[in-house]
Amino acid sequence: MPSYVMLFHFTHEGLEHVKQSPDRVDKIKKVFRQSGGKVKDFYLMMGEYDSVFIAEAPDDETIARIATMEEGKTLPETRIEVQVAANLFEFYGEECRRSFVSARESGGPAPAGGV
Repeated sequence: MPSYVMLFHFTHEGLEHVKQSPDRVDKIKKVFRQSGGKVKDFYLMMGEYDSVFIAEAPDDETIARIATMEEGKTLPETRIEVQVAANLFEFYGEECRRSFVSARESGGPAPAGGV
C-alpha cells in the first residue's frame, strides 16, 4: 500500500482548541481505517508546519478524499496537490538514480549516503 506524508498548519481556531488535538488525531486515524488505510506515525513539529501524518492509503484518490475532509479543500484541488507531490517524488527519485549511476560509472565516490 502506498505511503503518504500529510503536512498540516494549525488554524487560529485550531490553536484555541489545541487541548482537543489528541481526540482529533484519533478521529483522523479512524477515518483512515474506514477508508482502508492507516496512520503509521504522527508528529508535532516546529517550523513551517505544525504537524505531520505519515499514513498508508489504498490509492491517490483515497488520500485526496481524506485530505479534502481534513483540510476543507475541494476534491479537485486536493487531487491536483496529490498528483503534483507524486510527480515530484518520481522526478527526484529518478534524479537520485541518475546521480548514483553517473557516480558509479565515472568511478567517483557515491553521492552522500549512497550505495
